[in-house]
Parts: sequence; C-alpha cells; structure tokens
Amino acid sequence: MSPLFSKLLDLRYYCLYGAALLLPVTFFLGKSSRVSFFPTYIIALCVLSLVASHEIRQTVKQNRLSLGLLTLFLAYLALSNLRMDQSILSSALFLGYGLLILCFVVSLSVLEQRFKGFFGVFMLIIIVSACLSVCYAIYVFHALDYQPLDEPRLYALGGLYNPVVSALSYGAIAMLALSRYASTKDHHQKILLGISIIILLTGLIYTGTRSVWIGLFVASFSLLYLLPDLSTSRKRRILIITQLCLIVVLVVLWKFGFHEEILRRSTSFRIEIWTEVLSSVFSGPYILGHGLNAEEVIKYQDYVFEHPHSIYLATLFYGGLLGLGLLMGFIGHLYWSWLKIEPKPYLIYALPLMTYGLTCLLVDGDKLLTKVNFVWLLVWLPYAIALMHTVSLRENSRLREAET
Repeated sequence: MSPLFSKLLDLRYYCLYGAALLLPVTFFLGKSSRVSFFPTYIIALCVLSLVASHEIRQTVKQNRLSLGLLTLFLAYLALSNLRMDQSILSSALFLGYGLLILCFVVSLSVLEQRFKGFFGVFMLIIIVSACLSVCYAIYVFHALDYQPLDEPRLYALGGLYNPVVSALSYGAIAMLALSRYASTKDHHQKILLGISIIILLTGLIYTGTRSVWIGLFVASFSLLYLLPDLSTSRKRRILIITQLCLIVVLVVLWKFGFHEEILRRSTSFRIEIWTEVLSSVFSGPYILGHGLNAEEVIKYQDYVFEHPHSIYLATLFYGGLLGLGLLMGFIGHLYWSWLKIEPKPYLIYALPLMTYGLTCLLVDGDKLLTKVNFVWLLVWLPYAIALMHTVSLRENSRLREAET
C-alpha cells in the first residue's frame, strides 16, 4: 500500500470522527434542524468509502442478523410508496434516509475500533451540548419571555422545535448521563455528571411533558438490572424501596391536590387520535399499510393532529401489520440478544436508552424512517452504541489469548 493511499484512508477515518462529534452539537445547538443534516451526509459518505474496511466487516459479521432485520424493515417502509402510488422518486428519497440510518448506526462501532476512547469523547460532547441547550433555552424563556405557546412551557430553539421534542431529547441524554454516573468509579466524573443530570432534569420540568418521566422511570429499572456491582438481593431491595417511594409521592400529590395540575391536560387527546388512526388502518390496506407518503390528519373538535402520536401506530398506519411485525421482530431480537451478552460495557448505555425511547414513543412520534431528529436519539443511537459490543468482545478475546 502506497503512503499516499494510506494517508487518504486515514483522512476518511478522521472525517468520520469529526462528523460524528459534530452531529450532537448541531442537533442541540444548531440554528435549525436542517443544520444537523450535514454531518449525517458526511458520515454516510465516509462509511460508504470504508465499506470494505476491517472495522465494518467486523461489525457486520458480529451483528449480521440484527443489521439484516433493520435493513429489511427500512427497505420495506421505503418501498411502500412504490407499491401504493408508484412514486419512484419518493421511494428513492426514503431509501436514502434508510441508508443514512444504516451508515450512522455502523459508524460509532467503526470509530470505537479505530480510535481508542472515542465513545468517552462522544458522550462528553453530547452531554455538554444538551446541557448548553437547556441553559440557553431557560435563559431565553425568562430573560426574553419567549413563550410562543398558549401554555408557559419551555420552547427550545434550533432542532428542538417544540416542548415534547425538547423533553424527549433532553430525557435521552439524561438517561445516558445517569448510565455513566452509575457505571463510573471516578468521583470527579460523578460530580460533573450529577450536575449535568440536574440541569437536564430542570429542562424537563420546564417543558411540562409528562410521558418522559414514565420513560425515565421504566428505563431506570433496566439500568438497575445491568449494574455489575449490585447483588440480586440488593437490586431487589432497591426496587422495593423505589416502589414504596413512588407510592408515597403519589399519595402526597393526591393529598395536596397537585394531581389536578398534572392531569390538567388530561390525555392530550391521545385516545381520540389513536381511535381515528386505527379506524383508518383497518378500513384500508391494513396488511401492507398506506405507505409513507400517506398523510394521516386527525380532526377532533377544533384541533388538528398531523400524525398518530405513537411510533407503533404510525408504523402500523404506514407499513401495515407486516411493517409493525418487522419492527417488533427487530426490537425483540435486540433485547433477546442483548440480555445474553456478557460482559455489558456498552449495553449499560444502550439498553436503558432504548427502553426509555420505546416507552416514550408509545405516546409520541411519527415516522421511524426519517432524517436525523429525536427518533435518532431514542432508537438509532442506542442501537449504534450496542453495536460497539463487537469491539469489547474482540478486545476481551484478544486479552484472553495474550494471557494464555
């Protein structure tokens, strides 16, 4: 291999490194959501140029089934337009979105294999970016009295274009920070992570979004299950104490009337929206779905809702029972394989974050096949982190061979 070619090969890795770190910065701090599209294009170009590299071959080899299921699911959704309205152009566009997702989920594993400590730097960048976004949004909320909504809820700028998106995004990073806090033994890191978690949770309170707290609560139990230093009996005690504390909090809220404030927005018309979506699904091509180009506009009284407000019902509407089955098969395989992996150095981040995302997306979200947005944080990022277990397994195997 010539020295020039070797330098060009290294340059692609460094471009991929820079784009991966730029992605969370542009998502949380960019002027608009469009700014964060650019790093995903760079990531895709770099990954495609490295498709024959050892890192990608190793990642694909160790995760052949899950990547195959994901590719099948994304391709099926993208081609649904071709089936429903013969729209070749829109199908090609959604295939491009699917390619961006596949390149992103593979990229982190490639970088962790190529650059020692990449994941630690990535975690630092994404947590700091989210915290800066919270601080700036709260400053604007108070100092400039920026409240474009009827209710006094935090409206973050840039790609976090409404309180729900802000809450889901901040909650995802809070879950990552909590996983890091629970797994690190460095006291200085714990202090900084504790401050970050407080900032992010403060942002969540300002958004006034309730579903995110349920997601964090459920995900925290999955994190507790993964902690290596806790015995089964101790985990059981923590679970019991947590449940008792939750009951006490609920009783206090009810006693002092705070439940009325929590329930003020009721179910936010979710039942009415879901009823209309299911009616549309089963009055049409419910096996194959309506296709991603279909628009599901739900009208209720004076309100208009532009999507199903549930990632599962959205997948059912666009992809039918077959699409929902492919999604559930992909998720089921992930959890089945993740829980069998030992040790779990990366899954302690991936599994709680995925659990958080899948819980929150029960009552929010639209298309899974889209450009970078909060769904990437809740679904595709945890999967990308999980693919890094390829690295840890290979390293453990190499160390064992060296010892023998």
